[in-house]
Amino acid sequence: MDHVRSATLSAKAQVEALFDSLALEYARERDRQVSFLSQKAIAIDFLGSAKGRLLEVGCGPAVMTPELVAMGFEAHGIDVSCEMVRRARQRMAGHPLEKHCTFAVDDVERLHFSEGSFDAVLCMGVLEYLPRYSRALGEISRVLKPGGVAVIALPNRASAYHVVRDGYRALRALNPATATQAKATVERR
Repeated sequence: MDHVRSATLSAKAQVEALFDSLALEYARERDRQVSFLSQKAIAIDFLGSAKGRLLEVGCGPAVMTPELVAMGFEAHGIDVSCEMVRRARQRMAGHPLEKHCTFAVDDVERLHFSEGSFDAVLCMGVLEYLPRYSRALGEISRVLKPGGVAVIALPNRASAYHVVRDGYRALRALNPATATQAKATVERR
């Protein structure tokens, strides 16, 4: 049992270190990445007309927070990465809706919120880093009010984005100049 517990903690520490190291890149570039912009549009559409308190699991550097608070949510962002949370606070400092959001380091498998605390939960790019989804999904369900909205995104290797990306990589391996032209064309669309 102790071996399993230390392996789980070790895996979480690795994920935390990974996202601490990626925080600056995410803060600078995430909101310009085609795949993220597509996911963001879909997530916002899925949230629909929901209002109230929203928990954003894996909030990163608050790339989605300005839109979420503009939609009328009181947004509570959590992330396993201290550096992501620091960048989130930094991004929202001075924003006109800054008082409508909070950020904290937290673990989706052991959320520090009461049962039924949120009208909506948004969880993008998180579950794939866990050895099992069940504990996280149980916690999301626990903190979500009855009738609340949960939007959960997982990577799909068969998605149009991944197919195009893999094609681009194959093209680049054959001819780097042609690949650069193809990438520019895709990004303009």
